[in-house]
Amino acid sequence: MCHTFFWADSQRLELLYIPLQSISFWARKARRLLDEQRYVIRYLAQYNSLSEREKEVITLVTRGKNNPAIAKELGIARPTVETHRKNIYRKLGVHSVPELVRFALAFELG
Repeated sequence: MCHTFFWADSQRLELLYIPLQSISFWARKARRLLDEQRYVIRYLAQYNSLSEREKEVITLVTRGKNNPAIAKELGIARPTVETHRKNIYRKLGVHSVPELVRFALAFELG
């Protein structure tokens, strides 16, 4: 047994046949996408407040780099990296690396 959905884009209209067993999977996936969209809308102003250098630091943090490695890669002093990280946490209102990683993934900085 399948459930029928219509999918439309600017070029065509298609029928999608999804097995009923898969409905819960697609419902969870749609919920995650909607949650991510709400998150992006909620934090868009904070994202826009970041400098390009702060975005670079976020990207490197999400790749698992520590402050000395970030400083070396960007050619800046370690205290400068620490200042950038403090400013990032303050601007975004995050308090941990996992929260920063969630932000980075939502804004494709990772």
